[in-house]
Amino acid sequence: MDQIAQSKQTIEIEEDNTSGIESPPTLETMLERIEKRINKNKKYDLEGETLPLFPGNESAMPNHLARSSLFAPIRQGRRKLHQRTKLATRSDCSIYYTGKQLDQADADVFLQSLALFSTTQHKSGQPLYISRSAFLKELGRATGNKNYIWLDESFERLTTSNIIVETTRYKAVFHLIDAYVRDDRTKSYWLRIHPEIVKLFSFKEFSFINLHTRKRISNTNQLAKWLQSYIATHEDGKVHTISIELLHKWATNNEGRLRDFRDRAIPHALQELESLGVVTSWKIRKDGKVTWFRPQRSLINIGTAARLRYSNA
Repeated sequence: MDQIAQSKQTIEIEEDNTSGIESPPTLETMLERIEKRINKNKKYDLEGETLPLFPGNESAMPNHLARSSLFAPIRQGRRKLHQRTKLATRSDCSIYYTGKQLDQADADVFLQSLALFSTTQHKSGQPLYISRSAFLKELGRATGNKNYIWLDESFERLTTSNIIVETTRYKAVFHLIDAYVRDDRTKSYWLRIHPEIVKLFSFKEFSFINLHTRKRISNTNQLAKWLQSYIATHEDGKVHTISIELLHKWATNNEGRLRDFRDRAIPHALQELESLGVVTSWKIRKDGKVTWFRPQRSLINIGTAARLRYSNA
């Protein structure tokens, strides 16, 4: 990959070669130099690091995002417009969101994008050309016009939304996808991820999501997809017990009736996840809590994930 050379941070004063005496720069010249310096610094700042190399056929999600209502398990077409809305999440983190509401299908696109940047080891801040048809196939979707339109709209949501994550350790402000460009004349498409996304992974506060399993989850069972990400944030080989009321809050931002969530949504989601081996021995208890066992992860060779080709759709 091309490397962008670092520019000097000093501003040299031009000399008057005829007199040998430095000519004081005009105000206009100074402003031009300052603007050039700012632009150079912006260009340098965008040259971030690469994401960690994920295990084969897996992506990863920052834990704070996976444990929140950012990617809400909502029905298709039911999207709210948020303006710095504080999302439901655990007490160790605050997330504020501005933009059109995201769902688990948007999470699919986000996870696939991260997997692509990881397997290619492409740096944040640099455009990564993709094949839209290959991208859709990796999501398990057909390559018809309807899904091309859906993919464009999803990238638009991920690019235009604004997220603020605040913890006791750091504060980060970013877009999930920094930029998405579609050139209809050249039929080229590229993505760029925000450097702050890479920083979230540098704190080692993320969990791997098996994409093969995720594709087998029904697209109509949005809660099962949300739970897959949530379950991944906890240690495998152990029993996990959590209040259903808290799960309802973190997953839906307290939308919908808790009774329906407890009696229908949670059992339906856990049944499907159990059939896929994500959990076993789940049980809804009389004290308002749900418990399950997360089987131990299989050892997967790193670097075996299939790479999407750079060719155009």
